[in-house]
Amino acid sequence: MYFFSPEHPPLTEPAQRALEWAVEQKLKSDEGGEIMTAYLLLGIWAQEGSAGHKILEAFGFNDEKEKELAKSVSFNYSLSNTSLVISLYMW
Repeated sequence: MYFFSPEHPPLTEPAQRALEWAVEQKLKSDEGGEIMTAYLLLGIWAQEGSAGHKILEAFGFNDEKEKELAKSVSFNYSLSNTSLVISLYMW
């Protein structure tokens, strides 16, 4: 059993999946350096139904903006109609 302090609570499952998605996409990009905010935003957006997805949507983020953001970073992912197809080998 794990115990977490109030200062460092555990991540929710959607938040953990968003981070894993961002890391996976960064590794696929074959670029060095940091995981950019764009990777994190797209990872959050990929978690449909999550609180993060709903918050981004409330601020006006949508599938069109997702495509624009994806073009601004060079990594390989697939879009299917309105949602991201996530391929994490961990699942």
